[in-house]
Amino acid sequence: MRRIAVVLLAFSLVAGCASARDRVPEDYSGADAGWLVVSIRTTGDNQLANLAMDIRAKDAVRSANLAYNGRSRVTPRDFDTEDGTGAVFVRPLPAGDYEIHKVRASGSVGSIGAVVSSRTEFSIPFAIQAGRATYVGSFKAHPTGSAKIEGGLADFFEGVIFAGAFFVVTDDIERDIPIAKSKSSGIVTVEHAVPDVDRICLEFSSPPLLSGTETPCS
Repeated sequence: MRRIAVVLLAFSLVAGCASARDRVPEDYSGADAGWLVVSIRTTGDNQLANLAMDIRAKDAVRSANLAYNGRSRVTPRDFDTEDGTGAVFVRPLPAGDYEIHKVRASGSVGSIGAVVSSRTEFSIPFAIQAGRATYVGSFKAHPTGSAKIEGGLADFFEGVIFAGAFFVVTDDIERDIPIAKSKSSGIVTVEHAVPDVDRICLEFSSPPLLSGTETPCS
């Protein structure tokens, strides 16, 4: 059965990032290395073109970041259809307990760009075992709502942009794992760790919403 989680994002002008001093190298190859497998996608309208998630070890010593850039094609696309674009990420990590604790996205409507970010930290836990892959699902970002842009920005645009966003998390292991194996020949055993939650509703804050606009939490 497909399990779906919804992660809501808040409007934010500043996106946080993991500290570089404790970030696990993208080419980590220690004896205890395993792999995190996750796909990150956006909708076909491509309003939210840049997506990212922050990961940290439960001991708070190690961290990692995954980022998908959908417009400049810095990230090679594994999915490119009317339904959306995206990629499967295979991220080597040392064995241990981890959590996804923050997600964010950025995009634009017309000439105005914005960043939406989960202001309240959450936890989607997973474990990495040496020589094994852990699949945590497919995260797809959707823009939502309408917000007024006040001040000088409104002079350059009609003053309306998406008010926020949410990630829908689905179990697409049969689609994503063959792609992951094509990227890393060492993957043989895969642990299934898609979060079994109906909804993760984070604080939703934005510029003033247009009348009649519903937020994802309403």
